[in-house]
Amino acid sequence: MAYLGPPPSQKLATPTSQYFSGNGSTTAFTLNRPVNVAEDLNVFVNNVAQEPGSGKSYTATGTTLTFDAAPASGTNNVYVVYRGLAEPTTRLEHPSGQPLAATTGTFSGALTATAGASSNAISLQSANFKMTDLTTNAFYRTGTFTPTFTPFTVGNGSVFGNYIRIGDLVHVNFGFAFGSTSSIGGDIYSITGLPFAAAENISGGTVSYVPIPFICWDNGAQWRQGIGQLAEGGTGISYPSITAVANSYPNATNPFTWATGDSMTFTGTYTTDAA
Repeated sequence: MAYLGPPPSQKLATPTSQYFSGNGSTTAFTLNRPVNVAEDLNVFVNNVAQEPGSGKSYTATGTTLTFDAAPASGTNNVYVVYRGLAEPTTRLEHPSGQPLAATTGTFSGALTATAGASSNAISLQSANFKMTDLTTNAFYRTGTFTPTFTPFTVGNGSVFGNYIRIGDLVHVNFGFAFGSTSSIGGDIYSITGLPFAAAENISGGTVSYVPIPFICWDNGAQWRQGIGQLAEGGTGISYPSITAVANSYPNATNPFTWATGDSMTFTGTYTTDAA
């Protein structure tokens, strides 16, 4: 009669048999069809049933039948009855074109998010979560940069810049150390070279700025503080003004006469839209 419902996963198999001839030394024989385990076979030697299993009479896997002891010499004295066909072990694969949803699970290898609607929506919530590659990881990055102060001649002084980026948040620390051949040619009105541009529409509409504070240090004798302006979409500080006096910008004699060992250091945090 007709079969109703989904087709069966395996076809029915008719048991078959196979003969071997022992020679008193051979323990391994080749089956003409694969099996999963020894229990898939009924084995007789000289009409005596053999016990399946390791350390017993025989084992079987794939197309190899192995006896614990070599069958005695004889013609067709080893008789094998196949109880059924070997069923393949199915490896479950998720279709690549379908979304994957799960509430729990463990990835044994690296998890990579490629371009797509969900590539920026992975939530990592664990007290033990760590970033192992701090220099190249897209979420957490550290690095250096070289800012340019205008008008400032480095000479034998130095400039420095360091940053930490976590997601879209950027923290910077940068400045210069004055040397014996360093010089300032006028009001320092621009510092460029930040590693990432500030985010657009910081305040939600009109042109806005992020305040980046700084300190001028007179080689341990005194210090003066101030604020610079980082414009949205920009990678530079404009008009760093010393707090004590309005529109008072650092120059060769302000907030003190610069000399060897003096320094100017900016430290601040801003957001970015940059990749």
